[in-house]
Amino acid sequence: MTTCVIRSAAIDLRYLLGLINSRVVDAYFKLLFSGNQLQGGYLRSGRQQLRSLPLPAEDRSKRDRLITLVQARLNETIDTKIAELEGQIEQLVCELYHLTDGAIATLKSP
Repeated sequence: MTTCVIRSAAIDLRYLLGLINSRVVDAYFKLLFSGNQLQGGYLRSGRQQLRSLPLPAEDRSKRDRLITLVQARLNETIDTKIAELEGQIEQLVCELYHLTDGAIATLKSP
């Protein structure tokens, strides 16, 4: 099965990329869709799963910051800088979803 994302002026795909690749959305998908696990532990992320993803309430400044961080991450090639950018993206996604310190600690635990 293939999922296609239609480009739209309404939402920047880099914003979705930042959300979908976060620990927050990973935990959400594992919680709701663990029954769709494929061989090797991978989760199926099809149309149904993507449609169920709750998008954070609009916060233009945080959305724009996430887009900027994701673009910087896409352009970066130095491992230490990549890790730093990914940490900033994770923190911002947690803020967008208004996660508590306890929830964030749970996401960070192995």
